[in-house]
Amino acid sequence: MLNYKMMELFHISCKNYKKGELINSDSFEQTEFYLNSTLSGKNWIDDFLDSQRPIGYPARKSSLFAFDCISNCSVFMNLSFKGLKAKYYRVKMPSPVAMPMCLTDSLIVDSLVHNTKIAKEYWQPIEEWKILEYLSNQMEILEVISESSEEEKISGSRNYHHDIEKRDRL
Repeated sequence: MLNYKMMELFHISCKNYKKGELINSDSFEQTEFYLNSTLSGKNWIDDFLDSQRPIGYPARKSSLFAFDCISNCSVFMNLSFKGLKAKYYRVKMPSPVAMPMCLTDSLIVDSLVHNTKIAKEYWQPIEEWKILEYLSNQMEILEVISESSEEEKISGSRNYHHDIEKRDRL
């Protein structure tokens, strides 16, 4: 686990946050993302990954997520917020842990051996991944930022396809 360190990152949400607002996921059992996953029948992914997480790491179902750059944040937007009006935020998170985002898409229902292998790489990555999702139980909103540019979206898409190719070789 990382030592306590504040890190500036990028977050996307359908919620309206204000500059300076402090969001603490310890005050709720499940995040909006997890609740949406439950509604779409995909919460088993977070539940499985949480069952495999190392001691001291935050649970996915109660974590806030962020990314290192707006390009990578835009990929998450395209995968999770299609058709919704989402807002981008520059945030600060204390001691986030970084996990490869694309691995969550490769879990297969009732495939314990495959999923355990993926979970191990997710929680303790050996490979170098271009898109990492940063998990923490707290974030401070530093500013609301404009939507990513086309160039940033293309860059994020390239990063995601790089990671998908690597994931498929695991």
